[in-house]
Amino acid sequence: MNKSEKIAWLYMIEEGDVVSKWSYYAGAWDILPDESDECREGIKTIGINWSKSSPVTGDNESVFAGTFHDSDTVSVTSGKLVLNDGRKFKWGISEALDLTKVMLFVLSKSDIDLTYDGVEIT
Repeated sequence: MNKSEKIAWLYMIEEGDVVSKWSYYAGAWDILPDESDECREGIKTIGINWSKSSPVTGDNESVFAGTFHDSDTVSVTSGKLVLNDGRKFKWGISEALDLTKVMLFVLSKSDIDLTYDGVEIT
């Protein structure tokens, strides 16, 4: 997994949650807070198996818009993270990744090397 995919995962870990499935009626992921905490702790103590984890991806999900209406579609973000001990966690954010939010997040991290073609762009 390349550095940009890892940065997307860092954003997902800090801003998202471990989820079970998409809830059509709630229009959001079913969040598993205890598993989110468990995974975050495992990341710190065990580490991430990047070769078995999937990239963070965007998708569309249907949401209930009322009894006499067609369903609406929303953009969501999700991915599968695997720890070095083999435990698997599905992460989700109930919205599309907003490029501006992600860039502000990246810029708030002082340890990320921001270069383009060998030239520092900070």
